[in-house]
Amino acid sequence: MAEDITLENVTQEQFDAAEAVLVDLTRAAYPSLDLRRGTVLRDLLIRPAASVYALNTDRLTELQNKMSLVTLSTDETADPSDVDAILANFGVERNTGNKATGPVMVRVDAARDYVLAENFRFITLDGLVFLTTRPYTVRLDPDTTAGDIQLYRSDDGTYYYFVIDLIAETEGAQYSISQGTALDAGNTLFGFVAGEAYSDFSGGVDEESIQEVLARLPAAVSYRALESRTSIDAKLREYFEDTAVRIQSISSQGYGDRTQLRDKHNPMGTAVGSRVDVYMRTFTSPNVVTLQKTGTLVAPNTYQFEIAADEAPGFYAIRSISEIESSVSPELAFGSIPAIGSYPFLDVRDGQDLEYTFHDIDPDNAVIETAFSVFQKSTVTVQEVPQSTSTHVFKVELYTTGGLLDIQTYLDMDAVRNVEGDYIARCPLICLVGVDVRAYYDIRYPVDAEQMQLNLYNYINSRSFTRRLTRS
Repeated sequence: MAEDITLENVTQEQFDAAEAVLVDLTRAAYPSLDLRRGTVLRDLLIRPAASVYALNTDRLTELQNKMSLVTLSTDETADPSDVDAILANFGVERNTGNKATGPVMVRVDAARDYVLAENFRFITLDGLVFLTTRPYTVRLDPDTTAGDIQLYRSDDGTYYYFVIDLIAETEGAQYSISQGTALDAGNTLFGFVAGEAYSDFSGGVDEESIQEVLARLPAAVSYRALESRTSIDAKLREYFEDTAVRIQSISSQGYGDRTQLRDKHNPMGTAVGSRVDVYMRTFTSPNVVTLQKTGTLVAPNTYQFEIAADEAPGFYAIRSISEIESSVSPELAFGSIPAIGSYPFLDVRDGQDLEYTFHDIDPDNAVIETAFSVFQKSTVTVQEVPQSTSTHVFKVELYTTGGLLDIQTYLDMDAVRNVEGDYIARCPLICLVGVDVRAYYDIRYPVDAEQMQLNLYNYINSRSFTRRLTRS
C-alpha cells in the first residue's frame, strides 16, 4: 500500500466512477442544468470535484483496509508498520525473527596462538554471513580462567583445529545451516585452512507473518495468569516476547489429561489436579546442542559419561556420538536414531537433585516424571570405540528446546506461579520426519528443487502439536 495517496494514484476508472456519481446527484437536485461533456459546468464544477471525490474515496478505502488484519493478511504490499499499529491496540507485538547460532570448526595449519576479534566474519558459499559472539584467543595450552579456547591436533597430525560459537548476521530461517556446511574466513586469519559448521545451526526464525499473528491472537489478548491453557500461553509469550527465547507453540497437560501422572501421588491413584506439564516448542526446526564429553573406559572399547541436568536441559534425544573432529551426516536413516555415522550407545535417564526441589516428582518414577525437564540427567555408555585408552573425548549432539531452563525459572517465581499449582516445563516430543521425493515434470516447465525442499521443510515444521500425523 502507498504511504500517502495523491491524485497521481487515482486511476481513470476511479475518476470516471466519481464523475458519474456527481453528475447523477447534481441532476437529481437541479434537473435543468446542462452537464453534458464539454460544457462549462461539467469542466469547471463536476470534474474538479470528481477528482477530490475519487481521491477521498481511495483514501477511505485504504484506511478501512489498514484497520483490518484479515485484509492486510491478503495484501502482499501491506506495510508491516500498519499491522503493528493494529496489534498495539491489543498490547501485542509481532515476533521480529531470531538469529541462528551454532559452532564452527576452524582448521589451521600450525600450532601457534590465534586471535579472533569480536564480530569476526565467516561466510558460506551462498553468501550467508556469521559473526563471532566475542573475542577469542586460541592456544595449545589455554588459560581457561581467561576464556582461552583449546587448539586441537588432528588424529593424523596434518592440521590443527578449534571450535568457536557463531551467530548469524541477521534474522532468518535460512541461516539454520546444516552440519558440514563450508565456511570461509571473511577477515584475515593467518594460517586459516578451512571452516565448516561443527553441528547444525539452530534458532534461526523468520519474521512472524500476519497469518501467524492471527493464529495466536486469541491467546495474546486473553487473561494472563497460569490458570488455563490459553492464559498460560499468553503469560509465557508476554514475558519472553523480546528475549532470545522465541516461543513457537505450547501444549499444557494438566488435570484430566492422560499424560499427566504427577497429580496421582496418593494411595487411591486418583487425579487431584494442580499439576501442569508445559511442553515448550522454542524452535522451528529441531534445535541441536553440541557437547564435548570425556568418557571413562568401563569395558574394552566401551566408555561411559554423564550428561548433567544443566548441560543440555530437558534434551529430547541424542542425535549422535562421534569423534570430536568428525562431521556426522545430517541425514537420518528412516525411522532411526542415532544419525548415520554415530557410535552405538545406551542412554539411561534418571532424575537429578530431586531432594532440592519443591516440585511433586516421585523419586521411584523419576525416569518418567523428570523426562525432558530440567531435572533430567543421563548416563551414556558408548560402544564399539576403536581405542581403549583410560579416557576418550567425544562429540555429542543432542536435540533440545532452547531456553527451557529460563522458562522453568520463570514458572518457579513466587510472583508468577499459582500458589496451588506445580508447573514443570518440558521439551516437546519431537517427530523427526524424513521425506524421499521423486518428481516427474514436463521438461518445458522445470521444477525448482530448492524451493520444493523449502516448502516441504516449512510445511512439516509448521505442524506443531498434533494428535495424529498423516502422510498427506
